Amino acid sequence: MEIVCADATRQRGQLFLAPSAAHHAGAERPEERLNDDCDFFPFLPDKHERSVIVNKHQVIVLSLDLTQSEQLRRWWGIDADDDELLIPHMKQRILVECDGVELEGVLVMDAPQHQRRTLDLLNRAERFICLRDHDQLHLINRKRIVRASELEVEKASGSEHPSEE
Repeated sequence: MEIVCADATRQRGQLFLAPSAAHHAGAERPEERLNDDCDFFPFLPDKHERSVIVNKHQVIVLSLDLTQSEQLRRWWGIDADDDELLIPHMKQRILVECDGVELEGVLVMDAPQHQRRTLDLLNRAERFICLRDHDQLHLINRKRIVRASELEVEKASGSEHPSEE
């Protein structure tokens, strides 16, 4: 995983997670750690022996490569056969601009059907929102978002494209 901070530093490393989560069976998930009530979290940069304590307010984005871990694939409900998220998510692709970083993907959040507009999801209480771009999952600090733009709507897999007339 990689963290990008407000001071423009980028660090690859490891996030420390609790072995058991407070609200479900299994280990704590990265988004749960970033969205808990604490302002700081431990992070072990690659090639370092000691962890650093990171201020969540200074994190722009934490990016995860979903192909690197079977556990990450299970956490995000990715079925190996169809490579789709099994949890509810938008089909609307968006471009998110935050402190000089641009990220594109689909917002991934469990939300009622009537609250799945881009604006609704960006205004939720969670500190970090989840944006998926194929095999990358970006946990973006909402307070660092400058702008979000809606792009094309993703087509469902196997759907036919309308012919041009």
